[in-house]
Amino acid sequence: MQGLRGVHRALEEQVARQVPPDLGPVCELSGPELLEAEEREVARLLILAAVGSYAGGGPPVTGALLAVSSRYQERSFLCTGRSLPRAGELIGLLDAAVAARSPRLLAEVADHLGQGWPGYPDSVFPTALAALAARLDPAGAAGPGSDRDAGATTPGSGTISAPTPALASGSGATSVPRPRAGTAPVPGAGEFAVTSFICRERGLRYAAAGRAARAADLLRDASRRYQASAYRADAAWLFTDVILAELMAGQVRRAAAVGEEQRRFVEEVFTTLPPATGPGAASAFTRPVGLRPRALTPEDHEMLLRYVRTSQFLVEACRHRSAEDFAAAVDLMSFGWAGFAASPYPRILRHLADRYAAPGAPWEVHLGADGWWHRMLRSSRVQVTSAHLVATAVALRARLGRAGLLVHGDVALLDAAVVHARLYGTAATVEWVTRYVAELRPRIPGLLRTAVTYLQASSGQEAARLLASYTALRTACAAPDLLCAAGLHPAGPLPPAGPDGVAVRGARSPRLEVAFYGNLLSVEGITIHRVTPAPLTQLLRVLGEEFVRAGERGEEVPFLSAGELSARTGRTPAALAQTVRRFRAVCQDRFAEATTCPIGPETVIQGRPGYRLNPDSVELFRPPPPPVPPAPLEPSAPRTPRTTRASDGTTAPAASRTPATSRTAPASRAVREARTSLSSPVAGLSPTPGAPSTPHPGLSASCPPAGSGPAPSTRSLL
Repeated sequence: MQGLRGVHRALEEQVARQVPPDLGPVCELSGPELLEAEEREVARLLILAAVGSYAGGGPPVTGALLAVSSRYQERSFLCTGRSLPRAGELIGLLDAAVAARSPRLLAEVADHLGQGWPGYPDSVFPTALAALAARLDPAGAAGPGSDRDAGATTPGSGTISAPTPALASGSGATSVPRPRAGTAPVPGAGEFAVTSFICRERGLRYAAAGRAARAADLLRDASRRYQASAYRADAAWLFTDVILAELMAGQVRRAAAVGEEQRRFVEEVFTTLPPATGPGAASAFTRPVGLRPRALTPEDHEMLLRYVRTSQFLVEACRHRSAEDFAAAVDLMSFGWAGFAASPYPRILRHLADRYAAPGAPWEVHLGADGWWHRMLRSSRVQVTSAHLVATAVALRARLGRAGLLVHGDVALLDAAVVHARLYGTAATVEWVTRYVAELRPRIPGLLRTAVTYLQASSGQEAARLLASYTALRTACAAPDLLCAAGLHPAGPLPPAGPDGVAVRGARSPRLEVAFYGNLLSVEGITIHRVTPAPLTQLLRVLGEEFVRAGERGEEVPFLSAGELSARTGRTPAALAQTVRRFRAVCQDRFAEATTCPIGPETVIQGRPGYRLNPDSVELFRPPPPPVPPAPLEPSAPRTPRTTRASDGTTAPAASRTPATSRTAPASRAVREARTSLSSPVAGLSPTPGAPSTPHPGLSASCPPAGSGPAPSTRSLL
């Protein structure tokens, strides 16, 4: 018996040829070929079978497909319960579209299918849905945007009609009628290939390329589509995307108006969705069991407020050319989102920075508050001075407070206290951290109590146990890994602390992290260059590529000769040697200023007989942002999916492609805060810089949301 991949491949070829598919192998799946498959593979197969049967003029097969789904959910160890419930609901929506002969509902099916799937336009689904639309509406009245039946269910209503008994059982129903000859054609597969997700991705590509007007049109269209299909989290974030595009075009007033629309939309979400309760409540909004969220948790409430605050800070930053407001927007947008650096948003924000930043005061795009936090913890491994560590922690807490992330700022300060005690002892730590205790205790009482107990531990074993408790409590906050700090990890690079809790000096140096944050170069959390010279960036990019490649292969990092580096960087050997000498001198100067641990000349870049990143002292390398390659802004036309040879000799579908005005004079902070408070009628949606918004009644101050990132519900159904 052929495996699930073979069944999928045969079914896909039949659907692509628009012939009635043979669904026998699908409905008979029950053995290892079904139970050992991933849930998404089973969901993809069932949806393809339902669409293919209707598109080929066959009867509904919902009952048989639901039986396959039930067998998998009851018996497969690999079932997670994330894809098949949504697939079953989507098949029900497809049945409703056929029963109502509604191209609009069929377009909604396409929109759900395309969520989080960049390769959807290249799949067989757009063509199959177009063929089905031709059968549903032979006259081709108005395409996917209209309903033949005025009483059909409209998308975005928040409910999905259950299939009729005939459809659910697969009996007593007639086949989809074939189109009559001579009728007008319905829109082709191209219109079914343009979903809300694809439209948004295109809009972001245009925005990243600086095409603000086109980006704004596409993003507005995506926003309307998301609102129509009731993807409320994505719809809420799309307002911020539109604001970014309008600000890029210099339309500050229009961006502010969009911000008001976003505020009203979020307020409507708060009044529409009930609180989430019971099992699975934590993911009821961002990862609903069905196609649409039906409940809202306190964390979801705070997440939507963060979207609104991000938009307000962006508008204020561009209206008043305020670096502080821009930094707060970057922090809210990027905090806790691991994919921010690889997303289009840094390039989009760079367009804003180039347009609105005051001369001589560039706006930082790539280094947000979480990057500051991570670098503060890393710098403790090279014995950063007490003054530098305390100043960094206080500045970081103030920055997070401006963004309204007060709890995160408190946790960052406590992290600094824990690390400071490890380096300089409890007495020196208590001397400076005591002044903040009155502010920390109301917001994070449990974490503060654990930190204080850890600092007073009488033995190393007790300290390790209390540190584990502290680390577990802080996971409720989207904070960087604490165990990368000095001596906190059991296998860390620093030696055990002395009797007074102070780390022993003169021990072997830790292995370093060399990281780029845009143009800023950091070595183990110490800023080497705020704007890295281009020759050094090119050199480190090449050396970093070899370093990472050798690590992935488990090989020794090779030395690159001056000639090879010259060919790959476009610099002469003499210029490369001068670049290396200057870099080493700057590293030594920066480490002498900020740490008590001197850095050797070859600690980062090792020479003789060529150059390489020193594998004995460099642990991690974060490359600079790659140059943006010219790429098509519009997606390719839908086509029959390619096939590739699987490892078992069978053919399988090829993997989907993946990603990827005049200036106003600055106003005083007091005037701007007053203006903000007057323009926001809803108290819970009017955060002023430096103060948090009104929290949801059920939100614990010690459990802030675990990060943001745009569009949390746009994940692929397939």
